[in-house]
Amino acid sequence: MASSSNTRDCSSDSDDGISDDDSLDVTLEQELAGGMNLTQDDEFLNLSCDDDKLASWYSSVTDAEMSYPEDDEQRIGVEFIVHNPMTKWSLLHPTEKEIYANPQQLKFALTNYAVANGCDNKRIQVKYGKAEGGKTCPWVLWVSWMGSDRSFQIKKISGTHICSRSYDCGGLVNPDWIAKYYVKEFLSKPDMKTRELKDDIEKKFFCKVNMGECHRAKVRIQTLIEGLLSEDLGLNEGRELSIISDQHKGLIEAVQEVIPHVEHTQCARHIYANLKKIYSSDEIRKLFWLAAKSTVEIQFMNHMNAIKAISVGAYDHLMARNPKSWCRAFFALGKACEAIENGMSESFNSVIDKARKKPIISMLEEIRLYMMNRCHKMSKIHETWEGDIYPSILQKLAKFKMSLRYWNVFPSGGNCFEVRSGFEAYKVDMEGKNCTCRSWGLCGYPRLHACATFYSFHTGPEKNVSFYFEKSKFVEAYKDNIQPLNGSNMWERSSYTKP
Repeated sequence: MASSSNTRDCSSDSDDGISDDDSLDVTLEQELAGGMNLTQDDEFLNLSCDDDKLASWYSSVTDAEMSYPEDDEQRIGVEFIVHNPMTKWSLLHPTEKEIYANPQQLKFALTNYAVANGCDNKRIQVKYGKAEGGKTCPWVLWVSWMGSDRSFQIKKISGTHICSRSYDCGGLVNPDWIAKYYVKEFLSKPDMKTRELKDDIEKKFFCKVNMGECHRAKVRIQTLIEGLLSEDLGLNEGRELSIISDQHKGLIEAVQEVIPHVEHTQCARHIYANLKKIYSSDEIRKLFWLAAKSTVEIQFMNHMNAIKAISVGAYDHLMARNPKSWCRAFFALGKACEAIENGMSESFNSVIDKARKKPIISMLEEIRLYMMNRCHKMSKIHETWEGDIYPSILQKLAKFKMSLRYWNVFPSGGNCFEVRSGFEAYKVDMEGKNCTCRSWGLCGYPRLHACATFYSFHTGPEKNVSFYFEKSKFVEAYKDNIQPLNGSNMWERSSYTKP
């Protein structure tokens, strides 16, 4: 949860807009990060994961598999095209200098291009297959690994298609590809027959598929829907929920199709990382974070117009990334969630990084023991708290108190007040627990303007903090821990070959 500023701009956290107060979770992740080698004394779990051999293996795989030709050209001042994963399949066309986040995204895009243009699984490779008259189609697409950016780029497209359209796309139109496009249809028409699915694919995409592929695609779709929409999860199609992720296309589409009512936000740090590849100005960096942390739309547009004055390209780049998914000004109120960065997940990923390189059983055992230890420690933290509110929230409320001298409070009646400083003025509704700056409704505890109102009547704001930040909620979150398991010495022996 990001802290608010002590200055008059209630939407910023620091001069450069990047620093956030460390949460208890992140701090503890760092504290426990050194304890991930918890199964090192287990002879069985370490039979196949000697640290030295494992490190050597992982390093060799990473270096060997990712040793694509590096781009040696000067990239400063050169603008690249970032692939838009939301482009309609029939309109997708690869272009030179286009950047893809990973090989899966590139493969999916080229598959869509192949289906739209009638290319089979032979001709969609670097060189296409046989054309009419026995000639080889000269169309060639060259892709280069951009090691510094960890992405793929189309370096060159040469030649012109001379091949005829093919209605047999071979292995390109596989069950996984079909499942991605038909989840939504199955949500509205769960009784669709395999024959109906086959006919619809051939009619919509002009390609041949067999009944076996359609049956396997149907099984994948039903498994996905049944797993994510299970009543046991209580997702209610995402109502009253908020999730945050990066810009991975498959994840974005799955969320939209399976839990359509969820508030799906994107990590602002990932948005900026992509922006920085093209526009690395320090002034743009500061303005971006001020824009992302703006709590009202007019503040957001002021900062975006300032970016536009510096670089129209940077402005267009950000506006094309759906600002409603990474700017606080567009987030829903009442969820006590103002997060614009996925810091806790990134912290957890860094903690389990070493365990992820081990074989599957050893990896799971490492993570299980780490989580069991972590939950136990978290369950004891509240014992040192004074009061019933998170200490970090109390610290933020204390910071606001230092800036109250800048603001004047004018009562209007009905528990409504106008809080003013110079030309800035906001309406604070004490009964509705909101302020027109939207900060209170976003984060779940009174911010600067609300605190000014409370202290003007010699009352503290602590009693108006959301129940999400009460000690009882914290205790409830960590009351149930992972149960201990027997070690590998107690596991049932199988007839399989030992690793």
